[in-house]
Amino acid sequence: LVLLLAAAMRIVGAAHNPIWSDEAWNMWATAGGFAEMFERLAANHHPPAYFLALDLWPALAGESRLALRFLSIAAGMLAVAVVYRTGKDHFGTAAGISAALVFAVFEQPVYYGQSVRHYAWLLLAEALALWTFLRVLRRPTWARLAAYMAAVAFVAYSVYIGLIAVA
Repeated sequence: LVLLLAAAMRIVGAAHNPIWSDEAWNMWATAGGFAEMFERLAANHHPPAYFLALDLWPALAGESRLALRFLSIAAGMLAVAVVYRTGKDHFGTAAGISAALVFAVFEQPVYYGQSVRHYAWLLLAEALALWTFLRVLRRPTWARLAAYMAAVAFVAYSVYIGLIAVA
């Protein structure tokens, strides 16, 4: 039910909200092929993960506002699920549900979960980094350490400044 609420919070209005300047810049950055995209990203200090997905996504889903925003909507919903799992694993089911509920309706995650921007990916990446880090602390294994390292790489390739939280 919390995930359905998270979906509703992110989907309602996403198709009708106008494209704003930063979203348009992201769409422009992916226009013109991979070489041009990487030049634009390098000039503006953006990592490539979200932009690669945004470049490939319209071929699968189309170019409507909702389709373009779905990458962020999906990341926001996955982040809610990871927040739940982190809370449940370390503080119990009630804490997991409470944390997920707050994250599902909190203004900033919902706002970024409705935009053609990479910030919802940052929230998901940070949630995954925290969850995997706590799993490594609880019971260190090579597989858990590898999962944590992959989550940190996801943070780095989503938004560079996200590495501050990892540090």
